[in-house]
Amino acid sequence: MLIYTFMELLAGISLAAIEQWGINSAGNNGSEGESGWYAFPVNFNSACFALFCGLRNTDTNNPTNYDSEVQPRNWTTTKFNVYKQNYGGNPWFGSFIWLAIGR
Repeated sequence: MLIYTFMELLAGISLAAIEQWGINSAGNNGSEGESGWYAFPVNFNSACFALFCGLRNTDTNNPTNYDSEVQPRNWTTTKFNVYKQNYGGNPWFGSFIWLAIGR
């Protein structure tokens, strides 16, 4: 999904920000490590200022395996990847949600 947001700065300068968000697969496994690359639906023109991620566990066979997370790792104006972090126990990386803000 893509939405354009217009913010007025105190100096009266308009800053057109682009917000994008989505859901991607985190591998549907318990493997920790850096993911492959995911493409933004629309390329940012000049920069991606911020990227936020949150893990979703939708595996009904492992519904209590939440001892893990995904963290934004690298991003450009066209793509990003995440790091799948295991905090111990029996992790499961199903899918994750993300929000990117840029211009």
